Amino acid sequence: MYALEYRLMGDGDSFYTTQQAAEVLRVSAQRVHELIDGGRLEVHRDEETGGWLINARSVHHLGELPPEPPEARGSRVRTREGNRVDSLILVVIALVTLVAASYALITVLAEG
Repeated sequence: MYALEYRLMGDGDSFYTTQQAAEVLRVSAQRVHELIDGGRLEVHRDEETGGWLINARSVHHLGELPPEPPEARGSRVRTREGNRVDSLILVVIALVTLVAASYALITVLAEG
């Protein structure tokens, strides 16, 4: 992981990008946008990039947030039932492939 850098503005305040704030808060960038929409983070638009600049003080003021569910971070939640369904799908794909290959082989052998 790289070191986070503040962007200092003329008034002495420091700011994070959305991604940097997500790393500091240990949440997804989507969650940071939810916090912005909910008014829990002080932000303003960066005139150069058009992206959000988030006041570092407001990020650190939030403290530790409750953990996000794995699916919010892009992780797939694995269940025993989900594993069975995945296995069944793979078996069906294998059988269809085997039938198609057998048909192609029989067709070639019948012609020749």
